Amino acid sequence: MVSPDGLRRARVEVKATALKPKNEATYAGRLRSNNSTLLVEGPGGEISKIIYSDSPKVLEGNSIKLVDWSPDGKSLLVEAAQWEYESEGIYTEFFVFSVDSGTITEPDLMEMLAAKFGKDCYSENTVLGFTPDGAIVIALEPDADQVGLENGAKSCVKRKTLVSLNLTGQPGKNLQTMPVNTKVAHYGRFLPLETSK
Repeated sequence: MVSPDGLRRARVEVKATALKPKNEATYAGRLRSNNSTLLVEGPGGEISKIIYSDSPKVLEGNSIKLVDWSPDGKSLLVEAAQWEYESEGIYTEFFVFSVDSGTITEPDLMEMLAAKFGKDCYSENTVLGFTPDGAIVIALEPDADQVGLENGAKSCVKRKTLVSLNLTGQPGKNLQTMPVNTKVAHYGRFLPLETSK
């Protein structure tokens, strides 16, 4: 994915490894694992630098998805996912890579949602991109996990809701509700895949 100013490129590499235990009859550990890496290439075509590597710590599978570049091309929004193979559950989070500082910010969305919608609330969250002024747009959907809701938790929203997250805003005021019909523009662009002949 190329930044809007054309100066930077981001790409993801995922390495999946199958494990073969010596004694399959008694082995109870993992049979596969992933290692997902984010690389960003800067102006002038210098060598890509590894920015984020997420080897599974608890869950077997993981992936990284490039969501978008900010309008000024200085921030990259990325969604990371972890899962257990042969199960239905998937855990997603997001982070922002800052080109200027070379740092990664991982906002605590659960804490922000609790401050805005009440404690012990849950939702299905999807990061969509950036607003024209650089805030992050997130779609919240009612939580479909009935087990969690039966244990006293509640869904943060009753219907699809869009929120914007300003990382430089005041705590407690950095999450704002947006009109649900807001169109989210995309500022980065994907290059066509190279095919070998």
